[in-house]
Amino acid sequence: MARFNINSIAFRIWAVVLLFAVGLFITLWFSITAVAESVSDSYRKAAISIVQSAHNIPKLYFEKFKSGEMSDAEARAQAEFIISKMRFDNGNYVFIHSTDGRAIIIPPKPELSGKDLNQLKDSNGVYIVQEIRKQAMNGGGFTDYLWPRPDDKTQLMVKSSYAEYFEPWGWIIGSGINTEAMEAQIAAVRQKTILVSVVILIVAIAVVLLLVRSILGPVKKTVDAMRTLASGGGDLTFRMEEPRLAELQLLVAHFNSFVSHLQILVGKIRDSGQNLSATSSQMASCIETTSFAVDHQQETSLLLQSAVQEVLQGADQIQNSASEILQDVLDASKKAQQGQEVVGRSIKAINNLAENVRHISGDVDQLAVRAGNIDKVLEVIQGIAEQTNLLALNAAIEAARAGEAGRGFAVVADEVRTLAQRTQDSTSEIRSIIEGLQQGANNATVSINDGAENAEQVARDAVNAGDTLAGMTDSVMRIESLNQRIAAAATQQQQVMHRFAAQVNAIHGSSEQVAQDTQETKQVSLQISTVSTRLNDLVSRFHIE
Repeated sequence: MARFNINSIAFRIWAVVLLFAVGLFITLWFSITAVAESVSDSYRKAAISIVQSAHNIPKLYFEKFKSGEMSDAEARAQAEFIISKMRFDNGNYVFIHSTDGRAIIIPPKPELSGKDLNQLKDSNGVYIVQEIRKQAMNGGGFTDYLWPRPDDKTQLMVKSSYAEYFEPWGWIIGSGINTEAMEAQIAAVRQKTILVSVVILIVAIAVVLLLVRSILGPVKKTVDAMRTLASGGGDLTFRMEEPRLAELQLLVAHFNSFVSHLQILVGKIRDSGQNLSATSSQMASCIETTSFAVDHQQETSLLLQSAVQEVLQGADQIQNSASEILQDVLDASKKAQQGQEVVGRSIKAINNLAENVRHISGDVDQLAVRAGNIDKVLEVIQGIAEQTNLLALNAAIEAARAGEAGRGFAVVADEVRTLAQRTQDSTSEIRSIIEGLQQGANNATVSINDGAENAEQVARDAVNAGDTLAGMTDSVMRIESLNQRIAAAATQQQQVMHRFAAQVNAIHGSSEQVAQDTQETKQVSLQISTVSTRLNDLVSRFHIE
């Protein structure tokens, strides 16, 4: 189908050849026509010239007759004789008719002389003599008719006769043209012209074939090479040989230059694709490591959140317990002051000792109960302090695992552990004091019981009890001070833990964002890997080395 593409070079070249051939044949036709007309014209001019020459003969002898040199009959006879001997073009002759249609001279058929030929007509119904006479008497002209061939009377040929009128003697002088000879000459010229034209056309076609091959050969190679490149493959090391035509040399040179640049470009793309593949692989490995680290960080942050919540709960419990202890200590302080007042009144009113012994005994029993309650509270505080110390230790371990990100948390954990340790120490000291208080209460009870038997002993014991109550008051005041410090430390610990919890939540949120970004980066890395693989597949279709 490409051969019949009107936009192809071959079609346009062959179109030029076709136009050349059409022009050549048109020129040939006009040339043959012109030659035929020229030959026919030359034959007609020859016939006219012969007739005019023959026409001059009777004119000459008529002048001789007029001058008296010869008679009319002699002049006519001499003129007839000369005209009857005239020949031209291989047998053509001159004939003479009279105006009444009688034959005077017809050289091929002398037997017709003197006969009336007015009714002579050809197979087409043309009255030959009448038409010749008409043309001659109108100033001279040609008449076409059918006439027997000289070599074969049974065959007819087209004959054209020219005739002129010689008025003095009433002669119609004419001569015929052998159209077969004329046609033969025209056919010979036509044959030569056609032969030359065919040779010229064959030579032109051969030249065009060579030209088309010389043009289309390199063009086809270029098109095939470009088609191979356009299909996504090809040998980029291939270079076309330079053709002979300057224009095609330029085309091939530019094509080779294009392939060279394309070879370099594909090589660079291949190297870039390989580097991209290696980079995407490294990126994927780094993303896997980062993803594992982020997952571990998320797990750690969750554990840390849980631990912080437990520490916060413990801090809240410590604060609540400290508030309760503070209230109990205040109550104990009031009771101690009341005991001091009672002891003072006992010293001042020893006489009322008996009545007050039971009251004092009850107060001392109540004091023992309070001391027991304080001991229980101290056990709770001791347990909370131990739990806080353990949580702080775990938090410090987790902070150490977190590295740089957990440094601040490690400081807070150390501070909490220090506060817990101080709480334990204070609790131990309070326990010692309470134990002393319990022992004093027991001794007071024994003394009061003994005082029932011995008032003096009661007085002495009352003094001792006053001293003991004074010491207990001091101890209670110290307990109150320590408990206030514990409450303040618990409040501070609670605030620190809340801030730490906020930081842990922020860390967990950041780790989730990092995990999400890591997944997105992983997807991008997979896309890059896919693109690099596709790029390498495309580049591998080209042969560049």
